[in-house]
Amino acid sequence: EARGTTIYATGNNLTLVGDMARRVIVATLDPILERPELREFSGNPVGDVLADRGRYIAAALTVVRAYFAAGRPDRAPALASFEGWSSTVRSALIWLGRADPVTTMEQARAEDPTLAALRALLSAWTDEFGTGRANRYTLPAVLKMIGETHQTGIDDYDYHDSGEREYRFPEMRDAALNVATTRGRSDARRFGYWARGVKGRVVDGRRLRGQADEHGHAAEWWVEPV
Repeated sequence: EARGTTIYATGNNLTLVGDMARRVIVATLDPILERPELREFSGNPVGDVLADRGRYIAAALTVVRAYFAAGRPDRAPALASFEGWSSTVRSALIWLGRADPVTTMEQARAEDPTLAALRALLSAWTDEFGTGRANRYTLPAVLKMIGETHQTGIDDYDYHDSGEREYRFPEMRDAALNVATTRGRSDARRFGYWARGVKGRVVDGRRLRGQADEHGHAAEWWVEPV
């Protein structure tokens, strides 16, 4: 029999990163007050539930039982890893006219900084380097191409009349430095750790792929359309 654990957490402006975004349902409490900690309540909801716990559990189970008795109409699409919950609790709530709790997962996903960084890098790599294994590079080479070393061997930037640099790959530079910077300097090792963490994740029909070269040296990376 499959078993699971539910964990509750509270916090202010929480950000869910990576795979956590699809495993969490977010509930927002917004009193629209500057000092919400000073609110006074006329009742004690937690105390009320604990004082008559059985009645509240029975009420929750009655909702699910009624949904089953109705033939489980309009079941929500299966949610991978949470099929049982989706076909009972989630579907019963939607059947009662309540909002689909899974919509909060989409909100969490949209706010995921890892996803945003990966989307930016995949888009920039596609636009400025191209896609497919023919356009593969080591990550140190990428940093050279975006103008992060003085020994590039290529014309990676020009100068404006004002003396400011004009980079050949500005979008890729912004996207790469967002994930490959340590203490204000580009860091190929940090870039590699990040790339291995997001490798293969599909975003907007693309994913980052990588493998060691024929000599077993540093991995070469490319963007692959899916």
